[in-house]
Amino acid sequence: MSETKFDATLQSWMERGATRLGPVAAKVDDEYARRVLELSVALLLARLGPYRLAVARALEENEKAARAAEDVARAEAEVKSSYGRLYATAQAAYYSARADQTQDDELLKRRLARGMSRTPSVFNKLGIDRMRSMMSTALRYAEGALGVDLPAVVEAQQAFDDLSAALDAADNQKARAVHTMQKLFQAREQAKSAYIAARQFVDGALSLDSDRSIAQLMPAISDMYMTRQGSSSELAVEETQDEAEVVTGDPVVGPVVVDDTAEA
Repeated sequence: MSETKFDATLQSWMERGATRLGPVAAKVDDEYARRVLELSVALLLARLGPYRLAVARALEENEKAARAAEDVARAEAEVKSSYGRLYATAQAAYYSARADQTQDDELLKRRLARGMSRTPSVFNKLGIDRMRSMMSTALRYAEGALGVDLPAVVEAQQAFDDLSAALDAADNQKARAVHTMQKLFQAREQAKSAYIAARQFVDGALSLDSDRSIAQLMPAISDMYMTRQGSSSELAVEETQDEAEVVTGDPVVGPVVVDDTAEA
C-alpha cells in the first residue's frame, strides 16, 4: 500500500492551514472573527491527529499483509518441491512393491492413484486451496505406504504444515488490514469535513474584517483535482505522478470532490 496523494495533501493542508491561521487570528481586530479563527485552528488540529494515526496504521497493516502474502508464496513453492520428491518416492516404492509376487498389483495401483492422482506438473498448476487439499491426501497415503519417518514424508509434512500456518496468518492479517482501511476511510471523511467546515469558518471570519485572503490560507478541496492549473495558494502540492494515485492491493473508496460553491 502507498499513501494516496489525497491523504498526503490533505494532511499537509490541514497542518499548514492551522499554522498560518494562528498569526492571522492574532492580528484580526474583530473579537468574534478572532474567536472563529481560533476555533478553526483547534478543529483542524483535533481532526489531524486521528487522521495521521489512521493513515500510519493502514500503511503498517497493509505492509504486514503484503509480507504475509510473500510468506504464503514461499510456503507454496516448498509444497510444490516436496510434493515432487514425495511423488517420485511413492512411484519408486510402487514399482519396488510390484516386484514382490505376494503383493496385489491392481490394489497397489488403485491406492497410488487415489493417494497421488496428480503428477507434479499438474499439481503445480492447481490453485492453492486445491493444492493444499491434494497434499493432505497425498500425505495420508504416503504415511501408510511409505512410513511416517521416511525423509520425503517428513519433509512434505513440514511443508504442508508451513503452508497451512502461512495461509492462516495471511487470512488474519488481511482481515486486520481491511479493518484498518475502514478506519482510515472514516478518519479521512472526518478530516475532510473538518477542513471544509474550518475553511467556511475562516472565510466568514475574514469577511468581517474585509479580508478575502481565504484562498491563500486554505485552498479549496477541489483544487486537489486540478492538474496544471496555477493555484492561488502556496500550499498546493506539485507532483508529476498521475492525479489519482491509489492504494495498491485493496479497493479504495476515492474521496468525494466537493464543489467550491458548496463551501462558500
